Amino acid sequence: MVITVAIVLLWGVQLRKEVKQLMYSKWKYFWSPWNFVDISCLIMTLLVLLESYQLLGIFGKSSLRGLAAVASCLIMSKVFYWLRLFKKKAFYILLLERTLVDSWQFISLIFISLLMFGVPMLILNQNR
Repeated sequence: MVITVAIVLLWGVQLRKEVKQLMYSKWKYFWSPWNFVDISCLIMTLLVLLESYQLLGIFGKSSLRGLAAVASCLIMSKVFYWLRLFKKKAFYILLLERTLVDSWQFISLIFISLLMFGVPMLILNQNR
């Protein structure tokens, strides 16, 4: 219960910060993709929290786990973004970011290859 209270308090602080940013910058707020990550994290965290206490009843257990996994990945991506503020870590974060940007074609090819084998396996697994 203590963790839930902490999550709700921190969620409220984050919501307040996002609303202030939206009021200050108006339409420019939507130009940054990181603001979409922030909004997505807020919405997904709220959905996971409400659904874990069975207040909504719209997700099954497997869907809730998937939603929680996506929310966790987005929150961890925000941590990488925040690490750029520290001088010793900024070089490595920017190096990682630049490497991923430069290799996006190769990463997309690998992702498509994984989907090419993964989707038939999921289809075949449904018949068991």
